[in-house]
This record gives sequence, structure tokens and C-alpha cells, in this order.
Amino acid sequence: MFGVAYLVAARLLDRRGFAGTATPFVAASLAAIPAGIAFLGEDLEEAGAGAAAIVAGLLVAWLGARSGRRASTVIGAGGVALGIVLIIADAMQESSPTSIGIALLVAGGAVALGAQLLHTQTGESPQMAPGPSVFGRPGPSAGKHTAWQPPGGGHQPGPWQQPVAGPTPQAQPQPPPKSPLPPPTHG
Repeated sequence: MFGVAYLVAARLLDRRGFAGTATPFVAASLAAIPAGIAFLGEDLEEAGAGAAAIVAGLLVAWLGARSGRRASTVIGAGGVALGIVLIIADAMQESSPTSIGIALLVAGGAVALGAQLLHTQTGESPQMAPGPSVFGRPGPSAGKHTAWQPPGGGHQPGPWQQPVAGPTPQAQPQPPPKSPLPPPTHG
């Protein structure tokens, strides 16, 4: 529970523009969540721990993607993969290594296909786009993918991004103030 609370606190801080303050909460959650699952491992058993790892990994990956934290997204995906391995290992204890390998191969393909379908259906921004992922349905513009735009239109850059071209609300730089001293004479 503490790990999830740390993740929620990090997400709230990220949304308010305090990405640097949120980073320790993310780090604490990445330590607390696996520790919590490990401590409950005996009660959950192997398949239950795998299911908990999948749910926690999906949560970490989703919040990481929404906050522009690529490492958290990758770590969350690793949690999902570990959970799948735990469930398959529990279900196939008496099986041969070949059948376990085939089951893992099929599960990996299913995860990859599911991730691509989820990416397409949620209208997620392209993976190579800088900043956090933006989710939303594609717009009606002639089959061209357009991500969801916030109310008021326009892209709202995160603190790590440069503003999109166009008018900016920032003030223009002012020339330095004139010195009250007379100019130097060269003589």
C-alpha cells in the first residue's frame, strides 16, 4: 500500500509541475512495491505474487508513461514480465523445459500484440516523441494520428520540453538598464 501511495503522490506532484520533488517518491515506490509483494509472497503463493507483480508493473508503467518517466515505464514492464514468468512457472511445474519455453514465447507474443493494440486504441503519442505519453482518441483529420489536446487547444509542454513554435506567453528580454554614470572618455 505504501508503494502505491508513493506512486500516487509522485503523479500528483508531477501534474503540479514538481517533477524533481516527485522523483524520490517514484524511487521509494520502486523499492516498496516489490518488497511488499515479496513479504506477502508466502500468503499469495507463486501465481498470486505473479498476478500482483503484473498489476503493480502495469500501474508503474502507466504512471511512468503519463509522467514522462521512461525508466519507470521500463521497470514497470519488467514487473509485468516477471509476473508472467511466475504464473507460467507455477502452472507448468511438471512440464519439460521446451514446453515452458514455448509457453513463454506465446505469452511474450501476446504481450507484444496486446501492447500494440493498446497503443493504437488509446491514441498514445508515438514512442519517439519527447516528453510524457499523451493518450486520447485519434482525431477526425483524414486518417492522420492526432493526440488528444487539452481544453483551450494547443500543446502544453512539460518542464523538460521546449515550447511548441508560435507565440509564447513569456516576456521578451529587456535591454540592460542604462548606467547613471557618464560614458567614459577616450583621450
